[in-house]
Order: sequence, then C-alpha cells, then structure tokens
Amino acid sequence: MTESEPFAMSTCRLCRTADAKIRFTVDLEVIDVVCEGCGRFRVAITGYNLRFDSLSAPQRLRVLEYVRMQREPSDPSPLVPAEFLQQVIASG
Repeated sequence: MTESEPFAMSTCRLCRTADAKIRFTVDLEVIDVVCEGCGRFRVAITGYNLRFDSLSAPQRLRVLEYVRMQREPSDPSPLVPAEFLQQVIASG
C-alpha cells in the first residue's frame, strides 16, 4: 500500500453534503476518502475531481450503492474504478 499524506477536510464530492477527510496518496493517483455520510472509499484522482462533479443525483446514488456493495471486512475502503464512473456518466 502506498503511503499517504495527512488528511485534509472538505465537503464530500460524492454526496455533496457531509464533511469528509480527504487524503492524497504520495503517487497522486488515488484519493482516500472518509465521509461522514458515504463511509470510506478510494477513487482515482481524476474521477474524484472531474467525474464526481458531473454526476446527477441518481448517478451519485448509483456510485454510493456501488461503494456500499464493494465494502468488505477485508477491504473497508473499496476503490471506485474510473471505468465504472465512465459507465455511470455514459448511462445518463
């Protein structure tokens, strides 16, 4: 696992309502998110900054459902693949 920089506080870009701790990995490819509403997840930096901002409310719910379904005791912070975000956006 790649070491990460310390957390910064921000509003979660997925739910847009809750406070979230955001941590950029050292290689700047993945962001670790700990959101009060969404829980823990990881996402490619381009997916978090660009794609999350363009999601509609139903699309945000679809991504959140994906995060919750992927969460397991062995992986409490699932990765949201950029390909999945592209599919969600393409599906309208």
